[in-house]
Amino acid sequence: MRVDFGVGLCGACRWRRTIESGKGSTFHLCERSKIDASLPKYPRLPVWMCHGFEPTTGVGGHGDPGSGETPGAGEGRAAPGEAAEADEA
Repeated sequence: MRVDFGVGLCGACRWRRTIESGKGSTFHLCERSKIDASLPKYPRLPVWMCHGFEPTTGVGGHGDPGSGETPGAGEGRAAPGEAAEADEA
């Protein structure tokens, strides 16, 4: 994992969405703050410790910074027991 020292962990977090204002300022929105009220919507940077941090999945994956995708949505993981049932069918 590569950390951007300007923003800290947020730079590598799947929950971050970059917002650019009309004046060219950049803000880092924490999408996880929508489901975890203990996290700030716009964290004070740089962030070095965060219980909500999850690393990005790579280029083009869910929740990549600036992708506009909702992290965790449609991960494509089967529920326990589903894979075995699919093999039997």
